[in-house]
Amino acid sequence: MAYSAQALVEQADATSGGTIALTGLTIGRGLTVTFFLHSAGSTPSALAATFNGTDVLTVIDSPSYNSTSSWAIQMAYFPAVTAASGNLVYTFSGTDNPNEISYAIVKEIYDTVAGGIDVDASGSGTGSSTDPTFNIATTASSNLIIGGLSSNAALTVGSGYTDNGSITWYIGEWSQYQIYSSSGTKTFNFTGLTSQWAGAATAFKAAAAGGPSVAQTWPAMVGATNNAVMIGRRFI
Repeated sequence: MAYSAQALVEQADATSGGTIALTGLTIGRGLTVTFFLHSAGSTPSALAATFNGTDVLTVIDSPSYNSTSSWAIQMAYFPAVTAASGNLVYTFSGTDNPNEISYAIVKEIYDTVAGGIDVDASGSGTGSSTDPTFNIATTASSNLIIGGLSSNAALTVGSGYTDNGSITWYIGEWSQYQIYSSSGTKTFNFTGLTSQWAGAATAFKAAAAGGPSVAQTWPAMVGATNNAVMIGRRFI
């Protein structure tokens, strides 16, 4: 598998969702999105996301929701994009509008042979412990594991993982990834002092046979500065 560097967006008001303008993608490669949001009083009940008006992203599992801290995290993906640029549009329902804010980390990942991607396995967890940890039970022999975690303290990526970017909202939304060349149970963890946390991760495999390899590309966001852009405003 190969992996592209990050694009970030900060978006207020999760109920009405957000629009992220992306350019520099490669047709036939996969697109993944990790969503972080604050949903006081209720679990987000539905996520819908499209790219370029035609590519409908598949939502991965239910939101990982910590009811004590009101933090939620959820992932979605599209196996092989059909356009090199376009708008990623997402909406949530079931949140406590308007006292919400959401963020998204967008990634282009691909297999060097097959191009497109598919889900092999996923996992999630919530808790109130130090060194947040949960497991993913993979079946494919070559995966790219990517995911994130919301916490109220600074964290360090787990052993063998690479920093995937963080967002300084409620102290920290953290993301990491790892090329995992075996099958079986894989720990997804961060180290550091925390109390409340919520996390989710997905192991992606090639849509067809292909060997693991890492490459870097930089899909750009229109109007972005240092790969970050803020849309709207935060409600308090």
